[in-house]
Amino acid sequence: MRTGQQLRNSPTGPILLCALILGGAVCLPATKANPVNRQSGAAVDTVESLLGQEKQTTRQRNPNSPQAQLKRAAQLVKSDHVVAAKPILNKLLKQDPRNVKALRLLAECHINENLEGTGHKRARQLLQRAIKIDPDYSDSYRLLADIELIDGNYKQALTLCDRALACSKPVNVAHRTKSIALTNEKRPKEAVKEMELFLEGVKKVGKKPPTRTVEVYAGTLEEAGMYKDAIAVYSQMQKDHYSDHLALKVAQCYQKMAKPEEAVRTLDQLIKANDQDELALAERARIFVSMGKLKEALRDYSKSIELAPMSKSYLERAAVYEKLGMKDKANSDRQKAAAF
Repeated sequence: MRTGQQLRNSPTGPILLCALILGGAVCLPATKANPVNRQSGAAVDTVESLLGQEKQTTRQRNPNSPQAQLKRAAQLVKSDHVVAAKPILNKLLKQDPRNVKALRLLAECHINENLEGTGHKRARQLLQRAIKIDPDYSDSYRLLADIELIDGNYKQALTLCDRALACSKPVNVAHRTKSIALTNEKRPKEAVKEMELFLEGVKKVGKKPPTRTVEVYAGTLEEAGMYKDAIAVYSQMQKDHYSDHLALKVAQCYQKMAKPEEAVRTLDQLIKANDQDELALAERARIFVSMGKLKEALRDYSKSIELAPMSKSYLERAAVYEKLGMKDKANSDRQKAAAF
């Protein structure tokens, strides 16, 4: 919890301490009489203002204050300790049923407790109650949009995102929710713009976007056919933290750009570093098939199946056997695929 400075360290400490000891009486240094008394009045106003600030700081320091408890609950929800957060939020709402932030946080608790949807009904009730109290609280609409997104109601999610972004203080994360909804509505170019707005907002406050969000952005670029841009994002992520998965995504983008040679080179490096990656082997096999290199494809499919037998790999290898005129082996692979 953020704490204020101690009273004794404050430049106005002696005056404020005197005022507190005397139960509110203001002790000021002696001054010459002033017929108009403007200086004394200004001094009293200054000290009263400082006293008000000190009282506010004292409330913030108090771990049992509603503000401190709300902050504690928010930290617990953020760290996914919703069981510990709920009693705090319920107590706050008992004290103040119109606490919109507590209602929103409690709704998030219900969502996180059961992502399959049974907690969504209660979350919706809490958020609708929050909106009724404060129709201009952006995050209530945004969280409702997240629920609709989870439930597959993408158009409703878009409507709620627009309402969130129309509030006087819109939450930036609504852009991300809207981007995901647009992607599911097969509107990838619009989705890219919304995700870029979200990332710009994160950058403005000096934060680093979550890795998963950056990957979603790259995937959105890919969905929009912006493969070069997607490769740039994936490659930058690779520099920050190497991943076989990201290298595979780069190869797939090259393949979609009709650049199979670049795709193969990317996978060559991946497989050289990890020759046990069955997904990379299967992907390189597919690219070899597209290039007409059937023997190379057969080799990669066989190694991939050896590492992790899958119905899809058997069927794809069967197609290669068929093209090579090896019908018995093709039929054998199809039988193995059917056994899965």
